[in-house]
Amino acid sequence: MVRRPLVVVVVFALAALVLAACGSSGSSTANVKSTTTTTTSPTQTTKAADRQPNSQLSVPEITTMQADLKTVGCYSAAVGGVIGPITRAAIAAFQTGAGITADGQYGPVTKAKLTADARAKTIVCTSTSGTTTTVAATAPCTNAAIQPAVDSTGNGKVSLIDFGCDGAWAWAGIGVGSGSGGYEATNLLKANGGTWAVVDRAKYCVQGQLPADVYTPGCTTN
Repeated sequence: MVRRPLVVVVVFALAALVLAACGSSGSSTANVKSTTTTTTSPTQTTKAADRQPNSQLSVPEITTMQADLKTVGCYSAAVGGVIGPITRAAIAAFQTGAGITADGQYGPVTKAKLTADARAKTIVCTSTSGTTTTVAATAPCTNAAIQPAVDSTGNGKVSLIDFGCDGAWAWAGIGVGSGSGGYEATNLLKANGGTWAVVDRAKYCVQGQLPADVYTPGCTTN
């Protein structure tokens, strides 16, 4: 019989124990199921801000509309892609000239008619707002006559953007202030002794009491 050294026997025994332990550990690891936790963020819904009519139009759509209004002679301001009192007044003027309901809104009927007239280069409005005509027995319908009236409202720096007159009544689209704090507004004016005076729209804006071409831009815009 061959006698093995005691040290060799001990080494073999330790190696066997290590292998057994590794096998047991591997088996145990294999049986552990991995779990994945998924976190779902709640969907946030934002309520759309209230908008004025026509504000859903894109900037290109608005600029096209303003350019068409200019082509048919109903719009004299800049084509800026923003709908304000001047644009609404131009829409109403076009609607009146085209013989459709003058509500100042750019609906499907107005759009179709305006597009067709612009392509045909048909002049619908014989004169745009802001002309320098004088109405007999009333205040002159001119920048020089209307500007002092809008300046007297105490709104600070006021620029006269557009206006229109009919008899003793007039409306004026104005720009108040400048930069990010500026805004557009509409004044209603009444002739008084050959001059114009801004009056309370809440008191005088009664449909049927004012001429239609003054009521629509002067009372239905901001």
